[in-house]
Amino acid sequence: MAWCSDPCRREISSWTSRRISAARERIEAEGKAWGRPRRLTEVDCSKIAALKTADFFGNVPGALALLNQLGRDEPPRSGDELE
Repeated sequence: MAWCSDPCRREISSWTSRRISAARERIEAEGKAWGRPRRLTEVDCSKIAALKTADFFGNVPGALALLNQLGRDEPPRSGDELE
């Protein structure tokens, strides 16, 4: 036999839901964020994005030189023409 009947479970669930809703409204009214705190700040995120961008575009001259070398040894094949 269960320790709590079905109506009792619904009442507990409803009470918990009201409590959480009230806490959320109170926190948001204070201007604070609700939910799991961020591990990284906005400044950290922008620094990471800048580093990833620099890493991605970092060796453009080397990449262009590699692309220019590709296919020099082979003659054009059918289907290589530009449209």
